[in-house]
Amino acid sequence: MLKSQLIHPEILAALGASGHFSQILIADGNFPAAGNRGPNAQIVHLNLAPGMVDSLTVLDALLTATPIQAATVMEPPADYSPPITDLYRQKLGPDVA
Repeated sequence: MLKSQLIHPEILAALGASGHFSQILIADGNFPAAGNRGPNAQIVHLNLAPGMVDSLTVLDALLTATPIQAATVMEPPADYSPPITDLYRQKLGPDVA
């Protein structure tokens, strides 16, 4: 019986098949996954309609199932600080680089 909040079978399978230093990308539909993924990457589609599952909801579920050692976000223009970056930092906590 699964006891974490994450019960999505494809995500659990991908996590189970990954090892130390594996990477998880949480991306929206604007990310060109077809040309920007490794040969072993698995794509898991979540949304049925816009706005049903956002990146913070996905991150919350992942945090219940796997330890996160570090996080990387796309670098925005120098004159812009996306609010989502601060929300990620809050959820990941001070121990995640």
